[in-house]
Amino acid sequence: MANPLPQVQFRASHTLNGAPDRPTLVQNLHAALKGGNPTYDFFSGDMAALHDIAQQIANNGDSAWQQASQPSSLGYDFLDPNAPVHYVKGSKGTLVVQVLADNSILGQDTPDYKQAGIATTYLVTDQGPISVIVNWVEKLGPAIASVAIAPALLAILGAFKTFLQSYLTRAYSAIAEGATDSATVSEEAATEAAEDAAIDGEVVADEVALSLTFSPLAIVGIAVAAIAAIIAIILFFLAKTMICLVKIFNYTDQTLNLALCYEYDLVAKEVPQSGSMPPIGIAPAPPGVKPLDSVIYRADYQFQNDSSVNGLGVVIHGDGSGDFPGMTAVIDIPAVGNNSLYVDLKNTEDWDQLYENIDHGQYDQLTMGVSNSGYQLSIATNQLRGESPSPITGETGYFYEYLIVIEKGAS
Repeated sequence: MANPLPQVQFRASHTLNGAPDRPTLVQNLHAALKGGNPTYDFFSGDMAALHDIAQQIANNGDSAWQQASQPSSLGYDFLDPNAPVHYVKGSKGTLVVQVLADNSILGQDTPDYKQAGIATTYLVTDQGPISVIVNWVEKLGPAIASVAIAPALLAILGAFKTFLQSYLTRAYSAIAEGATDSATVSEEAATEAAEDAAIDGEVVADEVALSLTFSPLAIVGIAVAAIAAIIAIILFFLAKTMICLVKIFNYTDQTLNLALCYEYDLVAKEVPQSGSMPPIGIAPAPPGVKPLDSVIYRADYQFQNDSSVNGLGVVIHGDGSGDFPGMTAVIDIPAVGNNSLYVDLKNTEDWDQLYENIDHGQYDQLTMGVSNSGYQLSIATNQLRGESPSPITGETGYFYEYLIVIEKGAS
């Protein structure tokens, strides 16, 4: 017998993190590409904010959250002014959750799951909206009466807030107890959080009830996209291991397919589930729902040395597509001596030889940029050798950050 209740599920849209394509973000990227302290400040901006917010949620639960029935009171022009939000305001940033829906879809009898809206999570710092994760809201079953749509949307928003609260609380607890595998922590926390946030026949208005679940794809998608928060928590607890953090931004109209082509004495703690980085674009939304700003997608990596006496090295390559010739980035962090970095706009394939060339120390610099007639590829790091501050706590350790930006147009 079919379930007579309207059923709603969350499903992942994009599993790569991104940030709204706004002038402030582009300015911050270009400032961070100067290397040194500006690169550190860029990484510290969102990572310290993520940890602070996760810690607040883990420690305070429901009381960490506030609800704004008038989003305009938060002063964020990227929010829909007519849809309520839940948010957590920390000392370094704010986490904001909003659900937008097409009321005409919610009010239809839908025999199959049909996209009816989007649930969006924003991380906002003094750099602006620095991260956004999008999930679709899909509906199946009987129509929701017009008088029940507003309370139904509040129930959907509340369920998504509960998911995030449970996810971050479970992840924080696991890491505090010694877990360091970010992918495993994220997947387990997301699976359990989905069960905590599910709604089974909850009355949302008069006698109208709603069933709500998270699809397996949504659980996996959120776990992958939100892993940056897990990394921020892990770094807070880690001893002074050599840590290499890499953020790659695709500010072009081409899809980039990234892969690790060479690894030296490292443990890859975070690698995108899919190496495919979409071009700048607007996340899909159903008719009647205001689309998000165009998003610049980002790939995050975290590497650690696999021995306390060794350094680490890596080559990341992106295949060419359209008029993009391909790109290569090399990072070398030796146990002794200065670090090296290198980028090129080529389809290089002799990875061992390329790494050996870079390893000889002829590229021990904070920044490097190359361009051709259509693209600019830039890399910057915070420090060339020795100890440096954690982007989470500022505590001294061996932390090295690398920002890589691919953008349209030669400099």
